[in-house]
Amino acid sequence: MQNITRTAKVGFISLGCPKNQLDCELMISKASDAGFRVTTDITDAEAIVINTCAFIIPAQQEADEAIAEALEHKETGRCRAVVVAGCLPQYLKDRATGDYPGVDAWLTPDNPGDLGKVLATLLGNANGQSRDAGAITTDWELPTFLADSASGRVLTTPPSLAYVKIAEGCNHGCKFCIIPQLRGRYRSRGIDDIAAEVGGICEMETPEVVLVSQDSSFYGRDLQDASLARLVEKLCAVPGDFWLRVMYLYPTHVTDELLETWAKCAPKLLPYFDVPVQHVSERLLKSMGRRGNRAEVDALFDRIRGHCPDAVIRTSLITGYPGETEEDFNELYDWIAGGAVDRLGVFTYSDLPEMRSHSLPDHVDGDVAAQRQDMLMEAQYETLAKAQDKLIGTELDVVIEEPDEAEPHVWWGRSWREAYEIDGLVRVESKLELELFRRVKVKVTGHDGYDLEAEAL
Repeated sequence: MQNITRTAKVGFISLGCPKNQLDCELMISKASDAGFRVTTDITDAEAIVINTCAFIIPAQQEADEAIAEALEHKETGRCRAVVVAGCLPQYLKDRATGDYPGVDAWLTPDNPGDLGKVLATLLGNANGQSRDAGAITTDWELPTFLADSASGRVLTTPPSLAYVKIAEGCNHGCKFCIIPQLRGRYRSRGIDDIAAEVGGICEMETPEVVLVSQDSSFYGRDLQDASLARLVEKLCAVPGDFWLRVMYLYPTHVTDELLETWAKCAPKLLPYFDVPVQHVSERLLKSMGRRGNRAEVDALFDRIRGHCPDAVIRTSLITGYPGETEEDFNELYDWIAGGAVDRLGVFTYSDLPEMRSHSLPDHVDGDVAAQRQDMLMEAQYETLAKAQDKLIGTELDVVIEEPDEAEPHVWWGRSWREAYEIDGLVRVESKLELELFRRVKVKVTGHDGYDLEAEAL
């Protein structure tokens, strides 16, 4: 075999959530460390790496389309190797090579760090014809890998923020979810290790750090002397002028200790609470394998607002779960229409054979689930409009992220109230040039649906 052509270009496609994006950042780092050049132009890549999501059918369909596109580039373009990583390989396991015979390598969530040597094997010959042993695969065991501050990563977010994964896997038994089958059991990183990574990010003067995991409120339960409260207190002591945002809080794990710490760590620790409740019907929650009811969720949100009066509460819901009746949905609709939350995401139930909910009776028609989704979002829109009205005339700090391409003297950014790529934006007018990826004080002048309108002060 000839020496490895280290000038080979590698392109990456990352699908799914920010947690997946972090895995992709690690793989980009491994490719770079191995001497390969990373390109953002897939058509110019000699190897294409697709980091996949697979926990619902639409995610699998998106992965399938991305793989088909990459294989077409391999057939007709410069591409000599296609690598599929992430959750889809773990989902398919030994079916993967049969379902996608053109794929050259499969990496599960347990071995993203192997990408460098995999690329070296795949691209180690100038004509790419030396390998005839079939696709590179793994043993498909349940993942136990956990990246740390020494694992390496290349940031792919804008300079306005960076994600930090504080844990991997999940121990919950929600019947509508296969994440534990894809990612393994919950495992927390050490507090000092996370603090070291955040410190490095803050040295780049990054305005916002976003903590992510499958359930951030569960953090530290597998460690000694660790909890989310202790972690955020440690991170807020890291030098630097940055916002700290926490995503994915399981409702039954939001303790008074955590809320007291949240209030104490303001304003660096943002009073933004992402608490996916999925539903408020007690009967349906029990069927989902979750605990609680509407009264308990309301009590939790009252506790949050009691500790943090300016809190923005976001939740996510599922419509069309097997057995969801009109009565169940009406209870959920009334709750949303009553202004229970400030931000909302609604998903229709997506069925997979591996889900425990798959065998439940009374599956809801997809059109009915979609109609219920629309009704909830319309009800939430009214709540949001009233909340936006109350912000008119107030002042906010906004991180400027990009200029408007069509309008001069207009920029787009986010205040602490908006999570990146999840919530709305703030449209800022200014006669002076605004510096990108820095905060500016603005006065809210109006709103257009989900987006605020403001003038720079």
